[in-house]
Amino acid sequence: MSDISKKIHNILVKIAKWREALIQPLHKREEESVSSSRVHPTRRSDGGRGNGATPFPAFTSLQKLLLVGISSYIYIIIIIIKKLLRASIYFPLYSFRPTTSSTRKHPSTSSNIMERSKKPSAIPVSPTIPTPQVSISEDNSRVTASLPTGESVEVLLFGATVLSWKTAKGKENLFVSSKAHLDGSKAVRGGIPLVFPNFGPSSNKATEGLPQHGFARTSKWEYLGKSSSESSTLPNSSGDSSVKLDFGLSNTMLDKIPSEWKDYQFGITYSVTLGRDDLETSLAIRNTGEKDFEFQTLLHSYWAIDNISNVSVSGLEKVSFADKVGGGKKEESGAITVSSEVDRVYHVDPSQEIAIIEKDKPRFEFTRDMLPDVVVWNPWIEKSKTMSDLAPEDAYKRFICVETGSVSWNTLEAGDTWEGGQRIKAL
Repeated sequence: MSDISKKIHNILVKIAKWREALIQPLHKREEESVSSSRVHPTRRSDGGRGNGATPFPAFTSLQKLLLVGISSYIYIIIIIIKKLLRASIYFPLYSFRPTTSSTRKHPSTSSNIMERSKKPSAIPVSPTIPTPQVSISEDNSRVTASLPTGESVEVLLFGATVLSWKTAKGKENLFVSSKAHLDGSKAVRGGIPLVFPNFGPSSNKATEGLPQHGFARTSKWEYLGKSSSESSTLPNSSGDSSVKLDFGLSNTMLDKIPSEWKDYQFGITYSVTLGRDDLETSLAIRNTGEKDFEFQTLLHSYWAIDNISNVSVSGLEKVSFADKVGGGKKEESGAITVSSEVDRVYHVDPSQEIAIIEKDKPRFEFTRDMLPDVVVWNPWIEKSKTMSDLAPEDAYKRFICVETGSVSWNTLEAGDTWEGGQRIKAL
């Protein structure tokens, strides 16, 4: 028995002796009372029923109650302590102290520690589920988001231009010129610039005074916040499977706008959703004013490739297109390849899937929603030389623009909202 157990045992012995010393006089008085009643039976004048005399004549009723209560309380404490004492035999207090390295290495050397036959299992602790991370640059010019699995996207608030989209292995999916202006002085050459409300030089009365491809790509957008979603159906889930970044632009945020456009009011929400192997970009354009207006919109995407000579575009076979280089309407029977300047506008059903093929393998796959037009563009050698913000010298080999949008004029009535978007899967 341990020293602690001996001390507890000695205390119990003393408590038991104290209890016996307290109870013994009660029993003695009771015996004296009984014997006295036998010797002097005539003293009972109540016919054997008692006349109010107590078996403890020396104690009042209150004293008896106190003695009985204290005795019972002490008895209960003794029982509890005895049980604890028995338990301490199997679980000595010192066995819960941290064991030394020698004890862990040689458990047999400790004779005082007894192994339990059935140890309770450890309480499971739920691991911290990783979540997408979103950060804003110190100068509040960029928003970056990343998934726990390593994918990332970066958006420049100037033009809400997606500058980077990387896979979990760090492979870049978007091309951005090394001479691109990222300070807000000019539209970005590369990434995914937004075209609104006009595509190219405009002859529309309301937009004829606007710059080529409109003002959305040269305006400062507002970051509205992020949301994430988790796919519980995926095996080996490692946390949230996607993160959505929302950006906003309205007519009240524009610095300069032609007088023709000042009669129109709008609000645009642009959402960029980063998934594990895909990227979604979608627009919601709302006419917040009282006058209808017409617009065009396009996601002017620059897709990174290794070499244009190994690339083709599928899904546009036998679809007529407007040739902005050679002029007129044409049609191509096979997949699109690039060996000279290409600038084409296809009008194709949104349900038709399109893919960029590199070295006979799919590199990007496109799914469109409410975007019936597709532009395929590459400046090639001669035109590249006229672009001061396109670099390096062979930059034309490193990207191909497959741009989804709605370049036919859309009429948006007062109070109405137009929505459209694309989903690109990187392979």
